[in-house]
Amino acid sequence: MEIDDLPTLDILVSEIEVLKEHLSQVKSPVVLCHNDLLCKNIIYIETQGLVKFIDYEYSGYNYQAFDIGNHFNEFAGVSELDFSMYPPKEIQVEWLTSYLRAYKECTGCEPVVTDLEVLKLYVQVNKFALNITGPGENTVGMKACVLHCLKQQCLGRIGSNVWYCKQK
Repeated sequence: MEIDDLPTLDILVSEIEVLKEHLSQVKSPVVLCHNDLLCKNIIYIETQGLVKFIDYEYSGYNYQAFDIGNHFNEFAGVSELDFSMYPPKEIQVEWLTSYLRAYKECTGCEPVVTDLEVLKLYVQVNKFALNITGPGENTVGMKACVLHCLKQQCLGRIGSNVWYCKQK
């Protein structure tokens, strides 16, 4: 990318405001998040049937959907990107169902998960995932999610550089 390809500061500020307005309507709860859930930070201990997380230096409170969306974006890689690795809807739904069941158990609720709860979280996650980019990511999240949303036919545009998932 050349410096001439970058949007102006005014355009960036305007689009940040559009994103803030759009994402504030998602209503994702704020929870304790890892904020760096790439696959190398998730350890599965097969003999015990346990999953452990490592490298908590970025952990803190954040939107639940942001943390999960960032995790899905990490499937595309970091230095060698493969956007076809962004998880398809079926994998996301299975993952989100397991997540919601565990989340409910940890918060003392009955671990029964409805299709509506999964769909709501799926939409929230993909709205955040589409807008996630971080230091060194070079819009990995956006590119992976654009491909996903193109397949699902739910891609919308609200600015010259701002895309969103149209699913409600």
